[in-house]
Amino acid sequence: MSNAPFMQLYVGDYLTDTRHLTTEQHGAYLLILMTMWSKGGQLPSDPKKLARIAGLSGRKWASVWEEISEFFTVDGDVITNQRLQKEYKKARDKSELRAQAGSKGGKAKSLKNNKSSVEKATALPKQGQKSEPYIDNSEDKSSSLSNDDGYQEFLDAHPRSRETLDGERSWEEALASGLSADDLIAAARRYAEASKTYDPDKVKFSDNWLRDRSWEKCPPPKTARKIGQTEILEHNAAWVNGDKFIAPNMISRSMVEELIAREMVTLERVKQRGLA
Repeated sequence: MSNAPFMQLYVGDYLTDTRHLTTEQHGAYLLILMTMWSKGGQLPSDPKKLARIAGLSGRKWASVWEEISEFFTVDGDVITNQRLQKEYKKARDKSELRAQAGSKGGKAKSLKNNKSSVEKATALPKQGQKSEPYIDNSEDKSSSLSNDDGYQEFLDAHPRSRETLDGERSWEEALASGLSADDLIAAARRYAEASKTYDPDKVKFSDNWLRDRSWEKCPPPKTARKIGQTEILEHNAAWVNGDKFIAPNMISRSMVEELIAREMVTLERVKQRGLA
């Protein structure tokens, strides 16, 4: 099994850059990217090996490579993708930080347990004296991830934030699905406002909120759509050309003149409707 960290796919960016590709070319491109990710960010620049990865014959691979080669950099005997390398390094750094945070937390817990055991064995209370429990004031954080993707700002905006690795993973999956950090942060703020009337125990923790896709229940408020001049003209033209009753004062003279000038109604029809 690969030790590569979780690979994010920025759907919006991907589609913007690849809309010209065929389905077959999309498949080959993604297979190469995913294999490159699992191999540490680069692959041998060997047409036969790349063709096998893409599941194509040598001849077919040659034609597909002509279309997707623009996304890769050939450096000697290896090929790379600049965006993938950047994301791989960022994901690897996060993974290492998580491991370090977990190691520190485990050591702190072990020291606490050892010290507590020693105190229980050696510090017997005197008669009438209450034993004081060992209090560990060291700070144990579940994650030491950087705020380069807006996650910390999201936690600050959420009414019941809880920083966990599951929450971080759900955050990354939400971004990979095409949502932006700003969308999620704004939804968290709306949830914070709405949850002011909730029973405190009913307010979801931030990691569960992300896992359950609760942002879908906090859509932005709808704004009134501004009706344009063209839409008004089309509406009145349909009214004049239709069969429903229309009183002479229901459409202004200037509007009638505009409709005639744009050839949306005829003068004859205007007279028939008693608007001339």
